[in-house]
Amino acid sequence: MGFLFLWQVMLAAPLTAASGAVGFADYAHFLFPHLSWLEQTGLAIAVCMIATVLLYRDIRAIGKISIAMWVGLIAAMGIIIVSGFLHFNAALAFSFPSGAFHLSPSFFAGLGAATLISMYDFSGYFNVCLIGGEVKNPARTIPRCVLLSIGILAVLYLAMNLSIVGVLPWSHAMKSQSIMSDFTQHLYGARAAYWMTLLILWVAFASVFCVLLGYTRVPFAAAVEGRFFSAFARLHPRRRFPSFSVVYMGVVSSLACLLSLEALIKALLVIQIVTQFAAQCIAVVVL
Repeated sequence: MGFLFLWQVMLAAPLTAASGAVGFADYAHFLFPHLSWLEQTGLAIAVCMIATVLLYRDIRAIGKISIAMWVGLIAAMGIIIVSGFLHFNAALAFSFPSGAFHLSPSFFAGLGAATLISMYDFSGYFNVCLIGGEVKNPARTIPRCVLLSIGILAVLYLAMNLSIVGVLPWSHAMKSQSIMSDFTQHLYGARAAYWMTLLILWVAFASVFCVLLGYTRVPFAAAVEGRFFSAFARLHPRRRFPSFSVVYMGVVSSLACLLSLEALIKALLVIQIVTQFAAQCIAVVVL
């Protein structure tokens, strides 16, 4: 199990970070609609490299940066949820197309597509496990973080999606490339949408930062135990963080930005389901 987990991390970590960076670049189209593919890819790579530079420091400094990014996340979600419920239209939110719940191949294809994105959106809940060696009182802190993350995210995720489809028709929402900006523009105008877009870009960058923070610790821990290439066990001489692992993940994530967002999410989830999640379900029963 350790072997499978380690190697799927080496594949999944760059894909996860790159998906956040490519999503950042995709969303930037709202502000810069004439971005070329080359410029968009360059922007995604820059996001990965800037996150790597910020992570090239000790865990206390990283903790302060993480809090600043968390504030941006809470602000964005809070604005969307409150605005949505203040302007909520139940008839709009629950206007399903005819045959929406008929158990046909189209129903399961749609359910599968929605579940794919939901699994991706929830996938950060276990990030605290990856930095267990740098967490105070991990036996108490980690289980609480995992359970609270899943519970709080479930409530916020449902509230945010209801807020959007209660303001914008689902037929419009499903085609939007910058749904939060469209939502804000519909309610408050173009200037507010501009600021919301900046906030969403802040959140997207925060996701890249957090992913790289957690996943850089996995090959480091394995190398320290002699189970992976020794280079990954290197610590920064003064700041005592896994310097080689941080740089490696940052560079490989930048290269993964050459793929599309759809390709990144599909590859990421298939790799995790086949090599990690399925094995974990079996392991839990066996243990």
